[in-house]
Amino acid sequence: MRQSFIKASKGRQGGVLTRANIALALLGALGVLACNPSAAGLFSDDEARQALNEQSKQLVKLQNEKQALEARVLKLEETLRNQGLLDLLTQIDALNAEIGNLRGQSEVHGNNIDAAQKRQKDFYVDLDSRLRRLEQAAGGGSSAREPAPTPDSDSPAPEGDSPADSSSGTSGAGGKANSGAAVADGGRSASSSATEQKRSGSSPAPTAASRSSDAAKANPGTMSEASVYDTAYYQFKRGDYAGAVSGFQNFLRVHPNSPLAPNAQYWIGNAQFAQRDFAGAIASQKKLLANYPSSQKAADAMLNIANAQSEMGDAAAAKTTLQDVIGRYPSSEAGAKAKRRLSSLK
Repeated sequence: MRQSFIKASKGRQGGVLTRANIALALLGALGVLACNPSAAGLFSDDEARQALNEQSKQLVKLQNEKQALEARVLKLEETLRNQGLLDLLTQIDALNAEIGNLRGQSEVHGNNIDAAQKRQKDFYVDLDSRLRRLEQAAGGGSSAREPAPTPDSDSPAPEGDSPADSSSGTSGAGGKANSGAAVADGGRSASSSATEQKRSGSSPAPTAASRSSDAAKANPGTMSEASVYDTAYYQFKRGDYAGAVSGFQNFLRVHPNSPLAPNAQYWIGNAQFAQRDFAGAIASQKKLLANYPSSQKAADAMLNIANAQSEMGDAAAAKTTLQDVIGRYPSSEAGAKAKRRLSSLK
C-alpha cells in the first residue's frame, strides 16, 4: 500500500513538474521577446512596407499626371503659335490686296492726269492756232483796200475750232466765217496800210481796237456772230463753264446755220463735262453727231462721250464708244487717242 501510494505521489509530482516546465518555458519565451524588440516589431515593418509601396504608387501616378499636363501645355502653346502665324498670314494677304488696289487706283489716276494734261495741251494749241488763223483771216478781209499783213507763223493750224476749218458750206461761206471771226479776235490782226502809214509817221502803231474796227468795217454783217461765239469760247478758257454753256447755246439759237454751229455744240458738251454733268455732256455730243455727222469735231465728240461714260462708271459703254472711234477714224489723231484710252481701260 505504501509503495502504491509512493508511486502515485511520484506520478502526481511528475505531472506537476511537466506543467511547471511548460509555464517556465512560456515565461522564458516572454522574457526573450521582451528583451528583443526587433522581433516584436515584425508586424509594424510589414505595415511600413505596405505604406511605402502605396506612396511609391502614388508618386508614380503623380509623375504620370505631371507628364500628361506638360504635354497638354506644350500642345496648347504650339496651337497658339500656329494661330498667331495664321493671323499674320491673313494680315499679310489683306495688306497685299490693299496694296494691289492702291496700285490700280494710282495707275488709273496717272492715266487720268495724263489724259487731262493732253486735253489741256490740245486746248492751248487749239486756241493759239485759232488766233493765228484769225489774224490771217483778218488780213485777208482787209486786203481789198490794203496789203495783207505778214502772218506770225507759217505753221498750219490743227483741225478744230477755227471758222475756216469749221465751215460746212462752200469756200465763200468759209471766207465769210473767217472774216467774221477776225472781227471777234479783238485786234489780233492789223490793217496793213494803216499800220504802215502810222509807222512811217510820228504817230504810234495802231491799237487792238483800231485793228478790230478796220476788220469790222470790211465785214460788218458777221461781227455779231463771231463776237458771240468768241465770247463764249473765252469764257470756257477762263473756266466759266456755266457762262460758256449759256453763251454757246445763245449762239446756236441766234445762228443755227452758222459754220461754227458744230464747234459751238462741241464746246457745250465739253463745258458740261468740266462741270461733271456727264449725262448732259453725252447728250450734247450725241446731238452734234446727229446734226453734224460730217463735222471735224465728230471724232472728238465721240472721245468726249467715252470719257463721260468712263467717269460715270460705265466702262463697257466707254470701250464700245472708243472702238467705234477707232473703226470710223483709224488713221486720225482721235483714233490714236482712242487706242491709248482703250488700252488703259483693259
